[in-house]
Amino acid sequence: EDDSLVENQLAPSANQQHNNRILLEGDNFPERLFGCSTHHLFPHSYGINLATDVFPEMNPTINKLHTNDDLMKSDATENDLLIYFMHSCPDLDPRNFPGKTIVVTGESKLGIPCAPNQEQWGKHCDKDMPVGPRIFWVGPHHNAQNIVQTHWGILLLNARARPIEGTIAHPEFQYLFDHALKPKNTGEFFLIYAASHCVPFREDAFDLLATKIGKEVHYNGNCRGSELMDDQKSISPYQLTHELGAYNNKELFQHYRFALVMENSFPDSATVTEKIFNAYLGGAIPIYFGSLEVMGIFNPKSFIWFDPTNPQLAIDLITELENDSNLYNEYLNAPILKDGERTIERYFSLRDEIGRGYLKRRIRSMVGIESTMYHYTLLNEERIQIQQYKLR
Repeated sequence: EDDSLVENQLAPSANQQHNNRILLEGDNFPERLFGCSTHHLFPHSYGINLATDVFPEMNPTINKLHTNDDLMKSDATENDLLIYFMHSCPDLDPRNFPGKTIVVTGESKLGIPCAPNQEQWGKHCDKDMPVGPRIFWVGPHHNAQNIVQTHWGILLLNARARPIEGTIAHPEFQYLFDHALKPKNTGEFFLIYAASHCVPFREDAFDLLATKIGKEVHYNGNCRGSELMDDQKSISPYQLTHELGAYNNKELFQHYRFALVMENSFPDSATVTEKIFNAYLGGAIPIYFGSLEVMGIFNPKSFIWFDPTNPQLAIDLITELENDSNLYNEYLNAPILKDGERTIERYFSLRDEIGRGYLKRRIRSMVGIESTMYHYTLLNEERIQIQQYKLR
């Protein structure tokens, strides 16, 4: 995260607040909802579900835009709202939209160059997306004047916790929130690794777990570590239908005591994706590496942090858990969330019935539908907390 960007926006000046109020005066509530997403779940995509949850007063009819030509031909005005799903609409520049835009993204860095392979996701990298008075972000960046933090995995759960194409919704939030409903695996097998993007440090971790613990490990997907160690590995006997890809990994994980669910990048990324959530929902103990944000969301006694620069700590703990059923059950039966209702409010509250709608209200405040002072007051409180932490 670019700390200078965050610090500069934590406490907006009186002039910034005044300008924001002028911009929104007489135009507090958007008239129509426009959406841009080529995701296969559109219109049930993460951003659109976010919009209908946060702005339930709006007409749920979505005006689709995919290209700049679509925008030019549309009758969009400054009184409309665009939900822009990052990297899904490469031929639409949301800066041309006349109304407010909420950029929904799983990317966690602002102001960085485009990666060489990022063009396949779209023409607009984060550095091309200015944070301004009419463009707002919902994603893993730290809270700032035009940013409300949430995480990819949570947006995904929010999207799939409702009917999709005739299916019935899964009560996944309840499984995370209610300790009495916490899923438990069958204990049939030791460890599963399910990935299609073969990241070197994650592949190395799978190799280490295959050789150091003394138990057979299973894989599902394209990735299986080094082929030189295949005698320690087997493809999982439980195969998934891949119509929803990683969405149904939890069905696979329920047969395993542990699930290797490391992110695609090192902790300089703030993104918490669906991986660790799927492990919990399948009842396996997550073996995780990625965003340090998990330390504020999940109970550290319910998952294992696997640091590729010092893997022996995790290997020793996994070995101990395998040899001590009582200790394993302590981890398996531990509450998932770090701080109960406070965690729900801070990270999951995109609807009124969850955490009193804290995040919902904060997003509405950020874009000016409710008093912007609510969001600004919280930013100043967070700034004070950061300063106090740095002084310790």
